[in-house]
Amino acid sequence: MTSYQKILAVMRSQGAKDNEKGVRLAEVGENLSVTSGGLTLERDDLLYAAHLISGYLDKNGQPVEPIKKGDAVLIKRLSDDKYAVIERVIDIA
Repeated sequence: MTSYQKILAVMRSQGAKDNEKGVRLAEVGENLSVTSGGLTLERDDLLYAAHLISGYLDKNGQPVEPIKKGDAVLIKRLSDDKYAVIERVIDIA
């Protein structure tokens, strides 16, 4: 590996360290904000899956309520200032 390749490798690793991959667990707060890892995101920072806001019918035709304060959700970072709330999750244990 040349010295230039070493420098590029370091730059790539340092640039990638703050760019999270995958999804994160978050909790819904007041006014549909979400908090994850000490970071609180307000409504204008978020895009929501439509079924989480409007509610929907499950496979048995039973209504499922929209998300509310205290619900656990999965979020995905889309850009520096936008996150997507993609699904509600529950603990069945």
